[in-house]
Amino acid sequence: MNRIYNQFIIGFWASAAVGLGILSRSWETTLSIAAVGSFFIVGGWAIHSLRSDNPLIRRLANILAAAVFIIFVFGILSVIERLYLVNAPTYPKWLVQRDIGALTNNQLMEFYVAECKGMGAEMHEKENGTAVIRCGGMMWYDGHTYLVHPRKEFQ
Repeated sequence: MNRIYNQFIIGFWASAAVGLGILSRSWETTLSIAAVGSFFIVGGWAIHSLRSDNPLIRRLANILAAAVFIIFVFGILSVIERLYLVNAPTYPKWLVQRDIGALTNNQLMEFYVAECKGMGAEMHEKENGTAVIRCGGMMWYDGHTYLVHPRKEFQ
């Protein structure tokens, strides 16, 4: 890649990170946009450096390109899982951390206090009468997912 293009890409991501950080008045936004920009900058450098004459740079570029690819695939799978959790009529048991069976409303609140520990939770009801509870984060890798069955007396 030519030098002007590299400077443009780095400048774009840096200004996006700073500008959105200022607008949102948040360091978290600045760092998040900077991380996304770094991901694309490193990926672009790695792909460009695969054609280098230096074998050490080619080896480093191979490692970085593989890491970028793995992170990209992980991100896509995370989005697919999230869409499946929210929109699918059922949720597979192999994606659930634990099947907690049938609970009354009081038992469900006790479970929330004991397992979620103030992290927050979301519940998604499915067509087969079960519900999926996710404590903690929005994504499967930073939260805990549980399956709840309906009680017979409520059916």
